[in-house]
Amino acid sequence: MRLVRMLLVICCAVSLLAVAQDKDKKPAAPGKGKPAAESQDKAKPPGGMPDMKPSPEIQKLAKAMVGSYTTKETHDAGPFMPTGGTGAGEARFALGPGGFSILETYQSKAGPMGAKFRGHGVIWYDAKAGGYRGVWCDSMSPACETGGLSKWEGDKLVGTNNTEMMGKKVSYKETMSGFGPEGFKFDMEMSTEGGPMKHAMTIEYAKAQAPAAPKPAGEKK
Repeated sequence: MRLVRMLLVICCAVSLLAVAQDKDKKPAAPGKGKPAAESQDKAKPPGGMPDMKPSPEIQKLAKAMVGSYTTKETHDAGPFMPTGGTGAGEARFALGPGGFSILETYQSKAGPMGAKFRGHGVIWYDAKAGGYRGVWCDSMSPACETGGLSKWEGDKLVGTNNTEMMGKKVSYKETMSGFGPEGFKFDMEMSTEGGPMKHAMTIEYAKAQAPAAPKPAGEKK
């Protein structure tokens, strides 16, 4: 029994000594006692998404289209516009988030579509399909239009699509051409209920002139 008591006393003493030593220890400063590389790695934030760059195809289209324009509309007589007519409006093409898309806003000022016509579109490049896709929403339809594919044919951008208008099946072909510093031209051809493709509309986009910079105060006109 005496031997057992002595062993218990020794064990308690060793335990108390270990606790006392632990209390005397101070926490090491961050980075101390560890390799410099390990400390720096822990200080770095976790890696984010890799940097993405717009494709050459969307950059090419942006170079040709981005800007503000005044527009001249010429509507041919047809199933959806019996008398045809002319009109005018304004348009603006701008880069979307990250430069991966092009955003279009259109506003008709006068003409067959009326001064209240508004439209908004988004264009992007679909690498898998090898062409440009888009979505278009306007004030004449409760549903946005999607689908279709546009590709370069020389210096012209040509797109086709199938949709439904006023309960009729419609196929159309859109051609953008004449890209230059002064603007470009848009032509639409349409086929209704499987009929022959006919020219339906032309919109001429003229680059809007930037307003002249104000002259310094006191300068003579």
